[in-house]
Amino acid sequence: MTELSRAVNDLVAAATHGVEPRALKSTVEKMLDAFDASAAPGRDAAIRSIGRALGKVDGRGAQILALALGALVESGASPEVAWPAVGKGLSDLLDQATAFASAAVKHARDEHVDTAIESSGAAVAKKMPREGEAWKALPSRCLAAVACLTRSKQIRKRAGKDETLVEAAWPLSDVVSEVGYLLQALRIVDDETFVVLAPGAHRGWRVTVDAMASNAELYVLLADALVGEGKPGPKTKAPARLPGKRPDPRAVAAIREGAHPPKGASSVKVPFHLVAWTAVEEGGLPPTTPHETDHWIRMEGIPADIPLGAGKERVVLLQDAPYPEPIPVAPSFESLRPEVRIERELSASEVDRAMLTLGKAAAKARPTTAEAPTNAKTKAPTKAKTKAPTKAKTKAPTKAKTKAPTKAKTKAPTKAKAKAPTKAKTKAPTKAKAKAPTKAKAKA
Repeated sequence: MTELSRAVNDLVAAATHGVEPRALKSTVEKMLDAFDASAAPGRDAAIRSIGRALGKVDGRGAQILALALGALVESGASPEVAWPAVGKGLSDLLDQATAFASAAVKHARDEHVDTAIESSGAAVAKKMPREGEAWKALPSRCLAAVACLTRSKQIRKRAGKDETLVEAAWPLSDVVSEVGYLLQALRIVDDETFVVLAPGAHRGWRVTVDAMASNAELYVLLADALVGEGKPGPKTKAPARLPGKRPDPRAVAAIREGAHPPKGASSVKVPFHLVAWTAVEEGGLPPTTPHETDHWIRMEGIPADIPLGAGKERVVLLQDAPYPEPIPVAPSFESLRPEVRIERELSASEVDRAMLTLGKAAAKARPTTAEAPTNAKTKAPTKAKTKAPTKAKTKAPTKAKTKAPTKAKTKAPTKAKAKAPTKAKTKAPTKAKAKAPTKAKAKA
């Protein structure tokens, strides 16, 4: 038996038999050290052993094993090997946790999930022990899932098509920050062709967008690809860029490398804002105004919510920004490597034809009543009270790097549709930070 095998066996035994936290921490540390010193075949066997144990325990033991799996994936373990254990039963776990939150709110007669669980969680857990355990296990399992999803395009492709899992994550995505990150990871845009049009300049491009989790990153990488001062020199075949200043290369590098930007590059400004094709009128865009923002593609959103055009491709339009708005530079997930690649530039006639086609489609899509048009997919999330878990589909979560969870006003479960997710307003059920698991978290 190798040192890693012994360490894994000790960890599983400790998690299964409820060893006290201090001893369990030491066991986890020994397992992580042994993992770092082992070869690939031994690592895969260790992941499978922990995965088998995860399906047989609950309570604190299950939380520790899930966090250990996530930490091992972050340390270089195969996410594909870990995913069967991490993803198994995840949608059921989400449904059970949602049921627990709803029952706690009903019992407490308190529309805010965090305070309802504080006052009535224990009483509800006695009647619904399985759901209560699901609520406790949810953050650690979601963090392990995020670790796998953000490191494997293959897993994202498969899991993103699992409508049961995606829909199960919606209700709690604005109540538990880790669930919000899970939903965002499930909806990362991979290898999609976007049509990017700058109608004011009669220019357009077909670009490939890969590993993109937030509109903020899309803004910066599009600006880096398309904007630049000056024109190409006589000895280069590079096409002219759009007028304006390119983003700070340090900021661009931070996004592409999943790193924190250096001082002085924590935010950038771009000379355009992104607009959905639903705004097109008579082959063009209406005048820029900071008051008409229904069709803007907000940086707080995610690319998966950008509407598809007539060609079943996502279409974004560039329009001069009415005012400079700093874009924070922070990678959504440290393990992602988002990229925007220009495949080809469209001719002026192609741009004009595309705008005419979009204008006709937008006219058909507009309401015929006096009600002002809205675009649920591009409206900016607000900081208003967030409604609680519901089975209805809601909007996507905002950037992964949200503010620290607080005990702010997260509304309770209702049968009505939930509002668009905003930055998490509820205190996380555990002390784990709302990002992919790290060794530090597994040790805690």
